[in-house]
Amino acid sequence: MDERSGRRRPRELAHPELLLSFANVASHPRPSCLLRVNIATQHGEWIDVGLGELLASGVGICADDRYLYHVLVANSDFSTYVSVLDRQSLQVVNVQRLPEIDDGHSVVRLEDELIVVSSGTDQIFAYPLDGFELGPSRILWSPTDSGRDTHHVNSLTNVDGELICSAFGPKENDSWASAESGYVYNVTTGQLVLDGLRQPHSVTWHGEELFFCNSREGTVNTREAVVAYLYGYSRGLSFGPDGVMYVGTSVSRRPVQAADDAVVFLNPGDTGDLHGQCAVIQMNEMGTNRLEMAMAPFGNEIYDIFVL
Repeated sequence: MDERSGRRRPRELAHPELLLSFANVASHPRPSCLLRVNIATQHGEWIDVGLGELLASGVGICADDRYLYHVLVANSDFSTYVSVLDRQSLQVVNVQRLPEIDDGHSVVRLEDELIVVSSGTDQIFAYPLDGFELGPSRILWSPTDSGRDTHHVNSLTNVDGELICSAFGPKENDSWASAESGYVYNVTTGQLVLDGLRQPHSVTWHGEELFFCNSREGTVNTREAVVAYLYGYSRGLSFGPDGVMYVGTSVSRRPVQAADDAVVFLNPGDTGDLHGQCAVIQMNEMGTNRLEMAMAPFGNEIYDIFVL
């Protein structure tokens, strides 16, 4: 409390370390897409993921009490792997190929299973865990049973034991820019949570509220409102133990045709001029008191954020 004014001072934001995954680096493949970042010093260090070959993407990150799980895509044949690291030391304890996964995306621990999205086949797979090893998979859910990427299912979160996912929904032509019916879906109950979204990503449960990135609009949303407008394709969302929010933005594309929206950030894989920036934005739950850190030296597309 400010003694002179009687007003409550804004809570100072902490500066923890983050793990960031960088997607779609196939034009400049690298042995790791997992970056450890100290927000206070703005120093980044690449973390060994144990695959021993160059990568095209680093995607989902999640953890339990002992291990951290990171999904990655090899550059040689675009096979999906999961790298399991000791949560404290970040040393690799296991690397396992997931042959049933095509274009792996997000990952979450749900009870005794690890849940992984296969965006290329519109499927969510569940793997029983035996220590740090994954057992035989089973298909947990698919919106279409098409075996193809028709809804672009992508992110996952655990809400009190229930599995929630996000997806772009169907597209009208070959471009995901035509997908106007993105949704958030409760896989456990079979209920639609939200629809009419625009390329949603990064569903995250925090403080009894569901947050997500409405990526094409460059926003962070709850079920009821827009929390923040950002300059870039919003993707990657996490909260620290103190409630501080961390959101990623990626370099995106401008629409080839003029859009009705004042600002549109198309998927980086679409056509159009480059637009937006790659950055991590630290802010409070109301989207204010922001601290922004440019990530351009490390990559153009952030997929996931994990607070260490």
